[in-house]
Amino acid sequence: MHLRDRLAQHLEDGRPDLAWDEAAAATGSTSYVVRANARHLLKTVARRMPEAAWSPRRRQEAARWGISTRAAPTTAGRVAFPVVHADGRGWFLVCVVHAAGGPEDMLPAGLDATTLGAIRDALAATRQAVPACRGPLQVSFEGPKDWDGPSCGLAVALAAWSAATRVPAPARLTASARVEPDGNLRPVGHIDDKIALLQAARPEAWLSVHPSDARHARTRAVATLHDAARTLGLDPLDVGERLHAMGDHARRTQDWRRARDLADSLIDDERLLAHERAPVLAVLLAAANHEADAGSQARWAEAIETLPLDDEETQEALCNLLVTRVDQLDLPSARTLAGTLRHPPQTTLLSVQIDGASALFHTLDGAFEKAVELRQANVARTTTHPRLSCERARTLGDLSDVLRRVGRHAEALEAAEESLAAVNNPVHRMTGRARIDTERFLRLHHMRAMAAVGRQDDALHTISKHELETWPPALRLLVQLEHAMWTGDRARAEALAAANPPRDGVRTILHHLTDSALARLGDTHAAARLSALPAFTGLDLDEIARRLPY
Repeated sequence: MHLRDRLAQHLEDGRPDLAWDEAAAATGSTSYVVRANARHLLKTVARRMPEAAWSPRRRQEAARWGISTRAAPTTAGRVAFPVVHADGRGWFLVCVVHAAGGPEDMLPAGLDATTLGAIRDALAATRQAVPACRGPLQVSFEGPKDWDGPSCGLAVALAAWSAATRVPAPARLTASARVEPDGNLRPVGHIDDKIALLQAARPEAWLSVHPSDARHARTRAVATLHDAARTLGLDPLDVGERLHAMGDHARRTQDWRRARDLADSLIDDERLLAHERAPVLAVLLAAANHEADAGSQARWAEAIETLPLDDEETQEALCNLLVTRVDQLDLPSARTLAGTLRHPPQTTLLSVQIDGASALFHTLDGAFEKAVELRQANVARTTTHPRLSCERARTLGDLSDVLRRVGRHAEALEAAEESLAAVNNPVHRMTGRARIDTERFLRLHHMRAMAAVGRQDDALHTISKHELETWPPALRLLVQLEHAMWTGDRARAEALAAANPPRDGVRTILHHLTDSALARLGDTHAAARLSALPAFTGLDLDEIARRLPY
């Protein structure tokens, strides 16, 4: 059997770790053809490797050959569990749970009665523990089909819990235990074999088991489903804890995906108090704005418009709503909203948010000097109020953007360079995901400022093609459109437009920005679409480009 066929068999058997190890060993072959083929195959295998399979040795091997070990982001409703077959083979399956399309639970075919009973017990226990776990669920398993046994129960219950609360389970979590309908766990068999499988296939993972099965350093003892759910990193039963974590992800770490998932799990929770809805809706709309998700923007914007206007939480929600209306190029609604925003008595983060959202509106409205004034005020706040210093980099980047729009190009470049210095300055307390995402936006501002002062060649080479592939899709598109305009590459802009068609006929701000690039490259149809927008009636293409946000 050829190397390719042997690796394919390992992958089919649910053992990408064995495929990696065999391909890595083949790179030491005396045959150049075998070595070259093995390195090529390693790239394919790497894409199938779960995060927990990357032992230090495998990471070193991947680094030696320039292969990325970055796994796909974890999503809610997925938990892995080990299976040991009677013939000695072993592998990990992934239980996947999501809402079912029919009137009742949908369970996989081909499993024996004992296994199906364990799945039903697990779902019953989760429904009893998690109020958000309502409605029929669909349960499926990714991996080889030749298995059965009740030890899947804990993985099923945790996957259902994760799906209901929209909190992804840690990538290194695996589970093996039976769950009773009352939430208590029962031990299962073959634990020593499963630990051996864990050490070989997922050496960076841990195994959640019943206390009587916890006989190894890589096991975690859990007696009940509620105990096991804490391994998700958050107890979803505690509304207050989820609210706090949501706010922390939204404000401190700027992890909008996690903040959105927590907010999603809260918005329909019957225990959420009336005054707590505003911050939850604010996060949901802010996440939709960050992701340029037109459908979610419309849904959460409608919900926010029903809120009272008398507290800071609502004012924050209205800031995000104003950003949404600007994204939608809805000038009348944006103008009305801008008039409802009220600064708090003391300078806080809300002050920065209000003036930032207002500056976006004034840019769309063509009041550029007012936008410059608001952006400068925000930079000043981050200088005079130490607790706002973490916002300094962002406010400088925003100032650079509006200065470029009014033709103050040298000042725009200076502000962009200062913003990049600030984002990496530990004094400003910006770390983790917040720093990475902010720095990417700032580099876009810096590129545009360099091009504005005539340094297009420098701008084109500030971000490599390989690096750009790791950026969020919306931000990557903006950089690619700039490149197309600077190089006069209309075909490239057309290809980007074709790759990002409107969904359900709805054109978002990204589509308008793409039309702007196409129009400036001579596309008359794109120019006509822009000129037909009510916000841009009677404006020429240059003025439209100046007013379009982002």
